[in-house]
Amino acid sequence: LAAEAQYFDGTRFVTNTDDNCSATYTGWTAPTLGSFSGNLQAGETTLTEGGMNAGILPLTLSAPGEGNDGSAVLTMVAPPWLFYDFDGDGNPETASALIVFGIYDGREPVIYWRQRFGR
Repeated sequence: LAAEAQYFDGTRFVTNTDDNCSATYTGWTAPTLGSFSGNLQAGETTLTEGGMNAGILPLTLSAPGEGNDGSAVLTMVAPPWLFYDFDGDGNPETASALIVFGIYDGREPVIYWRQRFGR
């Protein structure tokens, strides 16, 4: 996974490629995993954070192991001035993402899938 440091340029949010240090400042709190569901429990996957480079913060989750399918919520812990109304309900919140392991079985006969766009 990757988290991005972004700013609003007046039209849209863009990656702040000058940011190489946000994840190292004194008040930084690492992202957390919670709200586990299905057969996935706390401790069955671990989150490792890489170093921020050009506005990108790499995040790695360990494989939870056989039979530990389910989901968890990854939450970026941020100070209130960095909250945003991500879900459009009028209340600003910190960024989060749903992480899913082993739930989608896929179409086994497909070896390679490419989407073509017509003119």
